Amino acid sequence: MIVIENLTKIYDGSSKAAVDGMSLKIERGEFLVFLGPSGVGKSTLLRCINQLVIPTSGRISIDGEEITNTTAKELLHARRDIGMIFQEFNLVGRMSVMMNVLSGRLGYISLWRALTYRFSREDKNRALHALKRVGLDDEELIKRRADALSGGQRQRVGIARALVQEPKVILADEPVASLDPKVSKVVMDILADIAEKDRITVIMSLHDIEMSKRYANRIVGLSKGKIIFDGRAEDLTSQTLNKIYA
Repeated sequence: MIVIENLTKIYDGSSKAAVDGMSLKIERGEFLVFLGPSGVGKSTLLRCINQLVIPTSGRISIDGEEITNTTAKELLHARRDIGMIFQEFNLVGRMSVMMNVLSGRLGYISLWRALTYRFSREDKNRALHALKRVGLDDEELIKRRADALSGGQRQRVGIARALVQEPKVILADEPVASLDPKVSKVVMDILADIAEKDRITVIMSLHDIEMSKRYANRIVGLSKGKIIFDGRAEDLTSQTLNKIYA
């Protein structure tokens, strides 16, 4: 379970909170979407969960272990449990598909092995399994540089990289915003399958209403850093959507 308590983030130089006193409990295996237009706090909230953005106040815990107000060593350990998928993919273009996926294991190996990218056979098998899970286990493709891939392939590499961490939760920040509808469906289907079969919690930011309704078993609608709606997709009314997108 993820517990978010009274979370607030105010960026330096701003008089308004990007995230304003949010509290949530998220159960294992949920597919939850933070829904709303740009600028309502979706990305900030996701980045607070993995501490890429440090909250101004409030607490976040995963399975009873607080990840806010931790030491650097404690945070490094906590991030093993949190996979992150980015809209812009965040792959190393000159590195192969396999090496990009294996980078998800860096938090598990010693510093000297991390610096030289020396991975065990077991880690390589994990990476192959993750690539097979996202449909990218072709022998030629896994040797290809990441910058030679299509957008959809890059995002699936990003999912495999998150999977190889063996995380408790996967955060996805607008993961299909730059993809066409057909490829978007492939990516969303993979993430939905991970939540259902692996019981890994998937927390995603989206601005697409219909896609959110199609895939999420819980939607949290945001406006001006606050929660406007929290419930099932079928309970999301046009009146509520007008408030979210006002």
